[in-house]
Amino acid sequence: MAPKDDNTQSRQSTNGVVANDSKKRKSPPSYEAPRKAPRRSTRKGAPSAADNEDGPTTAQLLTYLLQPASDSTTLSPDEAAALSSSPPSKIYATTSTLSPFEELLSALVLSRPLSHRLGQRTIRTLLNPPHSLTSPAAIRAGGKQGVREALEAARTQHRQRTSSQIVALADAVATHLSSSADDTSLEKVRAEPDLDAQRTLLKSSIKGLGPIGLDIFFRRVQAAWPSTALYPFIDARTRVALEKIGLPAEPHALARAVNEVVDGSGKGDVKGFEREEGKKRAFVRVLERAVGAELEGNAEAAREGAAAPERSS
Repeated sequence: MAPKDDNTQSRQSTNGVVANDSKKRKSPPSYEAPRKAPRRSTRKGAPSAADNEDGPTTAQLLTYLLQPASDSTTLSPDEAAALSSSPPSKIYATTSTLSPFEELLSALVLSRPLSHRLGQRTIRTLLNPPHSLTSPAAIRAGGKQGVREALEAARTQHRQRTSSQIVALADAVATHLSSSADDTSLEKVRAEPDLDAQRTLLKSSIKGLGPIGLDIFFRRVQAAWPSTALYPFIDARTRVALEKIGLPAEPHALARAVNEVVDGSGKGDVKGFEREEGKKRAFVRVLERAVGAELEGNAEAAREGAAAPERSS
């Protein structure tokens, strides 16, 4: 099955973001408005994951997504190859090696009207040698021309506008969102009291970063900011992917299920997620792998992989 364009969903409203609701808010922003559940197919021979009673259990699905075996169904071939390269490359598929600034840069790229594979290739080219645009300082040193050269090497689209936005992002982070041009922590954003304030600060500071880019950033950065009230966060786009693959789409329910699997399993990579920070990384990995399976058109293949007997790696 041909992979889907990641902007199929991005043209829709992002209403329906589900986040940690432990704090009462006076007036919920529009992006948290309830979203209608996706319509299930009524075509004969095309049941949804939730309708398949003989499919894998939640524990089987989570164990599978937390192991390298799922790379074949949840990553593009290029991302999978880069993930196993030596020396290892910085790639979007990872959820533990990118700094908050790199996550923000990636979110900006992926909010452009590009296919998901082209967006991921652009991120790999920007973050790795010879360009290594991994900090505001590095981007400002190369200037717009240096960013443009990286985008040309990635053979991406919209190079002129994207290069301008990336330079503007670096300037905004260096002057307003971090302590210096070398600081990639985005600590001033993290220090905001809640998700509403964090989104407002980023949206007002970063030109070109709209609701889709913000959802991508906060979905992933909750692993890098384990001490914030952001976790557990699931955006509307990811809810659709989780439901399609057959996993709970309510944030706290999914977080509990992930924690139970991590606490009770000694299989493969699952063993590396035991500590609290690791559990949050595991949560984010599940979200990313579910989205990846849907973008690659492999949701059903992932379910079949999870249901395979005696899976151990």
